[in-house]
Amino acid sequence: DSWKHGEAGANPNIIISPNEVTVIWRNRGINSMDELLNLVGEDIDFLVLEGFYRLIKQYKEAIKIVLVKDKEEVADIEGDAFATFEDIDRSEIIKLPEQYPQLLKIILQPSSSR
Repeated sequence: DSWKHGEAGANPNIIISPNEVTVIWRNRGINSMDELLNLVGEDIDFLVLEGFYRLIKQYKEAIKIVLVKDKEEVADIEGDAFATFEDIDRSEIIKLPEQYPQLLKIILQPSSSR
């Protein structure tokens, strides 16, 4: 039913279950990290974002872990760490899932030592 409500024009479309709430806004973008952080609130330990590179590339507090498909992408994108599930033989690219501990170490590293 929620999908039908959205298709019928509900904006926002709010979906509530016993353990979660989802809000879908149509025709509304997020234009800055501050706007996104205000939306999610301050009571979070960490936030995983996918597809928000344009927002976080200038945000110094964010750890930028770039998932690459080939070694050429490393030259095109700035990041604190590069990871892949592909067969890429470069020492600076973290091979997943084998090197998850190395990636976790980067994530848990204090921002002052990055």
